[in-house]
Amino acid sequence: MRNLTSWLAEYGEHHADPGNRAIHGLCIPVTVFALCCAFRAIPVGDALWNPASLVLLGWLAFYLCLSWQLALGMLMIFAFMYSGALLLESAVGGPGVLFALAVLLFGSSLLLQWIGHRREHRPSSVLQHLRLFLIAPLWQLADRYRRLQIPVGGVPSWR
Repeated sequence: MRNLTSWLAEYGEHHADPGNRAIHGLCIPVTVFALCCAFRAIPVGDALWNPASLVLLGWLAFYLCLSWQLALGMLMIFAFMYSGALLLESAVGGPGVLFALAVLLFGSSLLLQWIGHRREHRPSSVLQHLRLFLIAPLWQLADRYRRLQIPVGGVPSWR
């Protein structure tokens, strides 16, 4: 398994333009929230154990392998997003509308990110490795940790 530094560096190579970074700063959280809503809309399980909570736990397990400090931060962010998905589901009246909203949010955020990459004249890094899709939120959080001088930690490569 690759280490945190190599994942963040690879993702960062495709996001150097300030405009593209700003677009991704808005769109990555929207994309993750949309996925949370889409998985929550699958009518299986209950409010605690369902496809959304299981996907988020798997995502956190991957982050935990890279950095417990960042995984802890993402746990708080995911809990906030999951709570938002539950509230949105009850506000819109059920999983069907929640799924439609998730598709709209996901598509819109991906379109804006595509525009950001066109601006930077670089392809999306997600097209190279699907795992970089999982790294995107962690990359943003690591950037915020660095600005606040919070250690990002990391574990050595398991190769």
